[in-house]
Amino acid sequence: QGQGQNFFINGQVARRGPWYNLSSQQVQPTFTSMDQGGGWTMELCTEDCKKDAFNGGSSLLIGGKFPPDDGNVSSPTLSCNLFSSDIPVQFPLLVSYTFRKEAGGDYTAVTLLLQTFGRDKPWALGGPPDLSEEQPLPDEACDKMKLYEQCFGCTRKDVKERGWETRFYILGDNTTAADHIEDISLRFMRTDGGKDEAGVCLRMGDFRIVKLGDLEEDQNATVSNVKCS
Repeated sequence: QGQGQNFFINGQVARRGPWYNLSSQQVQPTFTSMDQGGGWTMELCTEDCKKDAFNGGSSLLIGGKFPPDDGNVSSPTLSCNLFSSDIPVQFPLLVSYTFRKEAGGDYTAVTLLLQTFGRDKPWALGGPPDLSEEQPLPDEACDKMKLYEQCFGCTRKDVKERGWETRFYILGDNTTAADHIEDISLRFMRTDGGKDEAGVCLRMGDFRIVKLGDLEEDQNATVSNVKCS
């Protein structure tokens, strides 16, 4: 948001004290809440987003509640649409997201969903596999030690010790044609089989979409021409 109570780099305070620089603000989420039906919602909390960050001065704090089990759903899910976008990309892609589970981590699986133009199936990054969704390449396709160094200039151990988790994925494609990402969302699935209402909260610290190979040429490579409506 271009401001914060402290300035963070890779989950660690680099400079203490309030700061304000609107020119450093990143693209903000399109939505602040989503109706899940039955009176249940997922919300982006802005009150506590500046208390902790991965890079810069703030993070996205996303929270909601799993409703009580009515016996009709085997694995209750909540979803939060973050961006409605028109992001031009070209496969293969490297996608990463860094987060911290603030509440409900013991019984919640987190999945990032990317919907690209003209495809029936979204890309599902993390969480239990679903045959109705596109899957990334296997983990062994990612040299994660190298990616931590290229993306953050630190190690996985450094990030983990600061309480954050980063997931890297390579999205392959049988064509080199350009594409567009239309929607980016998060899905939370309850995995403990619990019957009672339960809360969940996640802090999103970093999100990147980069054409595979660009990191080796430019460690600051990012997606350009981002348009969120």
